[in-house]
Amino acid sequence: MSKRKPKIVSAAPAEASLRSGDRKRSSLYLKSLLLLAMVFLAGALLFTSNSTSLHFLSRNSSNAYNLDDESAGSLTIVPITIAPPIDFIRAQSLPSEINDWHFRDMDILGVQGFLLKAGLASNLVHGLLDKASYDQERSETLVPVTKELLLGLTHESRQQIYIKLTDNHANKMQLGAFRYCGRNIDDWFSGGEVADDIKAMVARYLYRDGCYMFFADLPLILDQISMEMLPKLLHVLFRQSTYLVKLNISPTSDVEKLVDYWSVGGRAKDVGSLLESMMRLRDGEKIDIVHLLPPFPRRRLYTYPQPGTEVIGGGHRDCHWTAYNFFNIDPDDRFADPALVATTLRNEYVEVAKPIYGDLVTYARANGTIFHSANYIAAGLVYTKTGSKAVWPWLITKIDDMAHFYPKDGPVSVRYFRRRPIN
Repeated sequence: MSKRKPKIVSAAPAEASLRSGDRKRSSLYLKSLLLLAMVFLAGALLFTSNSTSLHFLSRNSSNAYNLDDESAGSLTIVPITIAPPIDFIRAQSLPSEINDWHFRDMDILGVQGFLLKAGLASNLVHGLLDKASYDQERSETLVPVTKELLLGLTHESRQQIYIKLTDNHANKMQLGAFRYCGRNIDDWFSGGEVADDIKAMVARYLYRDGCYMFFADLPLILDQISMEMLPKLLHVLFRQSTYLVKLNISPTSDVEKLVDYWSVGGRAKDVGSLLESMMRLRDGEKIDIVHLLPPFPRRRLYTYPQPGTEVIGGGHRDCHWTAYNFFNIDPDDRFADPALVATTLRNEYVEVAKPIYGDLVTYARANGTIFHSANYIAAGLVYTKTGSKAVWPWLITKIDDMAHFYPKDGPVSVRYFRRRPIN
């Protein structure tokens, strides 16, 4: 997996301090937590929301472009940005403290080499590792860090270290980073009610993987954000980029070919009648493909799950639950169980070289562990749920971009699977 350097101006690294500052940090965390609680209460006055509504934050048809798919037809793609209702944001547990660094499957010597390669000064690395400890049972090295250290990281060092840290669930800051697929922070914050100095503060701590910008350092700036500004900032940080996709129909369209492609899953009657009726229009028409999706994805596209419904039993209504329910009228909650997902893929699917509508798209680590699943739509686009949290929506994105939503320190394998015919 290739990584592109941040396209933002690097801030000059501050001198990193190794003093513990435990009392000062504890006091800051307490103030931050109190501030966060107060702002969430204030948010009820600042925003109105509807838990079933969708916030389209930009819909600029001038950015639309066309893609031709040999089987799916001519498609018009419109980039849009969506954000969850503010009530959903208030229901989330936000990071308010920095976490020490947990390096999985690395001893102290390995961590030393990694940090030096990431651009940290040798004296700083040696000072950090003097306080580090290796847990042989967990096969991980714990490195205590301070706020001063994080403030002094360069963009390049932050990118390499934070992406590495996403391999361990103990690194909650890095795993819970805000993320947005776009060219720069202006794309991410466009139209938001965030003060320029706050936006510049966020930009200082951005790092990238593929098209995605990441911001994991909210705890570093919480004490500098006013009670009025914080809910506005969060509303922007939780944005996601996605696409409206429209199928172009004209009197010359090969309707039989289109019906054959879009009716996978036994929906030829419904899809055929709709496409044929549009083909008879003299000047043709564009139809949003949401009308061509099966009931399960059609009801959820561009929406967010109700807070509290993401977890069922010991599993999650996440990307895998979504992908395996794509053709179901009503969702099968057994697919919240990772073990059943793995068994179903092994026994009921076959790998294919070229995907068609509805096929599974899996993303796996170098060791073969699948960390994300999606469904192929057409022209290199997939339908997916980005995680199980209520602030992460069902959306359409590009196959290659999705590989970077969950940054990995190593190659990502993308494979396609099709359900075996039922005898």
